[in-house]
Amino acid sequence: MTKLLTGLTVLLLAAPALAISNLTVTLSAPSGLAVYQAGTYGVTVLNNGKKSAPGSKVVINLPATSTSPTVHVLGQLSGIASGCTLSGTVLTCQLGTILKGASVTKTFTLAGAYSSAPMVISATASTTIAEKTLADNSASRTLALATIATAVVTGVEVAHEHCTAASIGARPLRGR
Repeated sequence: MTKLLTGLTVLLLAAPALAISNLTVTLSAPSGLAVYQAGTYGVTVLNNGKKSAPGSKVVINLPATSTSPTVHVLGQLSGIASGCTLSGTVLTCQLGTILKGASVTKTFTLAGAYSSAPMVISATASTTIAEKTLADNSASRTLALATIATAVVTGVEVAHEHCTAASIGARPLRGR
């Protein structure tokens, strides 16, 4: 009788461990964009586990300027999906409960600026309960924006729109 109760106890304790959530993140990005050309990016969080994932959210790290002391998103951000808030260069999207087998997608539009350093967008999802694995909770994309060579002729006034700091606008320059 003791063996039967021990076996039943192990079975009952092990059963909930089998029913867990498993969030997977994918990040879609447009191709063929040039510097300052807007594109819509999507972050999809799929729960391919066996249990709903309550309190889910995704944190998206956007490319950052090298400005000091304040850092901004490197480019022009717009079209942020509902349920998402921006703090600095981090976009946090509340997803609520993701049912087993269901997914939620959040989008944003970014017109990336020129950068000599790699411009990376990364996203990491989390939930308030245990998951099968955390290895697939993150995704990232390195932006490959095309540049357009522009010749500047001496003595011609041009507008330079390279700086992305929030309080600095385009300034006329004189080619020399």
